[in-house]
Amino acid sequence: MNLRRLPLWLVCDVASFVGVMISFWIFFARFSEATARLEKDPRCAKADFPLLAHLLAAAEAMLEHAILRRAFKLAGLRPGEVRIPDFMPARHRRSFCRRLRAYLDAIDNLTVLAARRAKRLRQLKDAELARLFLHPANTPAAFSDHARTTAPFTPSWALGIPAPP
Repeated sequence: MNLRRLPLWLVCDVASFVGVMISFWIFFARFSEATARLEKDPRCAKADFPLLAHLLAAAEAMLEHAILRRAFKLAGLRPGEVRIPDFMPARHRRSFCRRLRAYLDAIDNLTVLAARRAKRLRQLKDAELARLFLHPANTPAAFSDHARTTAPFTPSWALGIPAPP
C-alpha cells in the first residue's frame, strides 16, 4: 500500500490543518489504546465505544470542514464562510466501522473530494444566478435578500444542471 502525502493546500490552510491533525491524533491515540486493552480484556469494548464514536465524529467534522474550505476557495467563494459542521456519533459498532472506513478513504482522497464539492458549488452558484435572471421580477429589488427568499424556486433539473454523482 502506498502512503500518500498530505496535499499542499491543506498544509497551507493552517486552521484546517491544525484541526484535522489534532482531531486525527487524539482519535488515533484513543483508538490504539482501546484496541490494546481489547486484546487483554474483550469486555472493555463496550466502555470505550461512546468515547471512540464521539472522537471519530469530531475527526470527521474537522475533515469535512477542511474539504469544504478548499471547495469554497476553488469555487471562488470565501472560505471563511465555512463553519464546522454538526456531528453525530455512531450508535452501533457496524456504523462505527463503516464511518471509520469512509473517514480513512476520505483522508486518501482529499483533493478529489474538494474538487467534486467545488464543482457542485459552482453549479449551485450558477443556478442561483440563473434563477434570479429567469425570475419575472428582474429588477434591482430582485437582488435583495428578501426577493431571494420570496422568489419561487426553480429546480435544478429545469436549468439543465445534472445531479451530483
